[in-house]
Parts: sequence; structure tokens; C-alpha cells
Amino acid sequence: MTPSGPALPGAIAQHAYVVTDLDDAMAWWCAQGVGPWFVLHELRQQGYVHRGEAVEPVLTLAFANSGELQVELVVAHDDTPSPF
Repeated sequence: MTPSGPALPGAIAQHAYVVTDLDDAMAWWCAQGVGPWFVLHELRQQGYVHRGEAVEPVLTLAFANSGELQVELVVAHDDTPSPF
């Protein structure tokens, strides 16, 4: 059976998770052997479109690698509608 739609450009390289408590989430991932973490605190994101509306959510983003896979943790700091 052939999947419908366009083929993926390669192996999945990143997983992103929306979390409410960044410290707890990073501690859990560290216990799984993922880290160290690079954290960008409370950045206003520009150029996002959510349901046809331009939005600028404030997010904290944290990144770590596990072999070839990058893990991203996302915390939304406001009630701005967004993809997150």
C-alpha cells in the first residue's frame, strides 16, 4: 500500500511538546538521558498566522538532542491564540 499525499523529505528530526511547567518537563527528559538543554526565555514570536489571523505569542522554547532527534519544549506565556 502506498500512502497518499506528499512523501516526507526524510526521517523525523524533531519532536515538539507544549508543556505548562518547563522545569518539570526538562527534569523528566533529563531522567530519560536527554540534555543538556538550551532555553530561550519569553520571546515574542513574529510572523505566526493562526486561523488566518496574524498573532505574536510569547513563548519560552527549550531544545535538547537525543542522538539524531531534537526535542523541543514550548511554554506559552499569554492567552494569545496560536498554533501552540
